[in-house]
Amino acid sequence: MNWHPAESKRFAPDAWRRLTLLAVVCSTLLACGGADIPNTPDLSTLQGEFEHPTAVLDETSVGEALLQMPSLRQLAAGFRAAGTTTDNVNTADEQAASGAGSRLNIQGSIKVNVRCPGGLDERSFGPNGSIDLTIGVERNLIKRGIAMMAHDCVMRGDVLGTPVRVAIDGPIYMDLGRDLGLRQRWVGRLLMLITGSIDIEGLAVENLAARWTSDTFEYLFRIPSEDTWVIAAMGADGTVSVRDSQQTWSCPDGSTCSAF
Repeated sequence: MNWHPAESKRFAPDAWRRLTLLAVVCSTLLACGGADIPNTPDLSTLQGEFEHPTAVLDETSVGEALLQMPSLRQLAAGFRAAGTTTDNVNTADEQAASGAGSRLNIQGSIKVNVRCPGGLDERSFGPNGSIDLTIGVERNLIKRGIAMMAHDCVMRGDVLGTPVRVAIDGPIYMDLGRDLGLRQRWVGRLLMLITGSIDIEGLAVENLAARWTSDTFEYLFRIPSEDTWVIAAMGADGTVSVRDSQQTWSCPDGSTCSAF
């Protein structure tokens, strides 16, 4: 996947966000050449891995897997903080829609630069890095795959009401789950792959994937020394479960599990 960060100035009046719309608008009744549509990430294989874990666990190995995993609460805080970039997808959607009509076809790219606010209660833009997004638009649809590049971005996460510092650097890929129509705000389940690094209040990890809704957070955990994986899930109430290729394990205390 080739991706190039935007280079133009920050967007005003928002001090934390800059959008550049690079699109061709043409009548759908006419033949016209479209603007280049950026290569967008295809995370369908990863989506399939979330649907079909391959490991086979028993009561002993499922407990061992949980012990080897990073803290699900911290991971959820970090990924959800990074996921706030979907707000910028909605803003970009509105920007593109402002030039569209029922007889118009918009395609091209939208480049967004997000200045990260830092990990404290009071936002501090400038010294806390940034995230660049390149969003593809084709036939009036925001394409579901979005590539991002974090530049020492510091954000604020939340663990049980306690703020935590989240620092992200390097490539990030996001799947919205579907193409998004203009003027249609995004809601749903978000899939994110961080191939760079993320530090969540001292928990430093890299090259990992998660997907989540407002109610459930799922983390794809690859079993060490095996070419297999499981899906660990945490509900809104903090309950943990692990799904292997054959069944789901309930782990109410986060360590002792039983099949159900």
